[in-house]
Amino acid sequence: MTKLVQFLTIGAALAVGLAIQQPVVAAERGTSPCEFTFAGPGVPYFLNNAVLVGGYANCNLAPETFHISLELMYKPFGGNWVRRAAATDSKMPDPRLNIATWAQCEPGAWKGVATMWVAVNGVTVSSPGAQTMPTIITC
Repeated sequence: MTKLVQFLTIGAALAVGLAIQQPVVAAERGTSPCEFTFAGPGVPYFLNNAVLVGGYANCNLAPETFHISLELMYKPFGGNWVRRAAATDSKMPDPRLNIATWAQCEPGAWKGVATMWVAVNGVTVSSPGAQTMPTIITC
């Protein structure tokens, strides 16, 4: 019974050690220890004649530096994507950082794009940019 307890204790300690080290390894490989989640319906939405998008950044390892850009993109029917609004922030997520932006409503397709730049162990990593699915808003 004592060997079983020792085995389980060592196994638990190793699991905790690996869980703590994993984000550092991820940052060294060029992936961010932070992730972005779009809030609410997960897509831009209409409210009071405006289109809004928002969400939050969450980091499983405190970065040395952090910067986020959230863009609200618009595409008129038959047109191309253009940026209608943007918000940026460089505060550290503690434990989360909320961010949102809005633009005057125009009928067409809308999507949100979030990009983060994070430094861990002297390595700066840029996220590829989380995007919502395009959604049609008629105002």
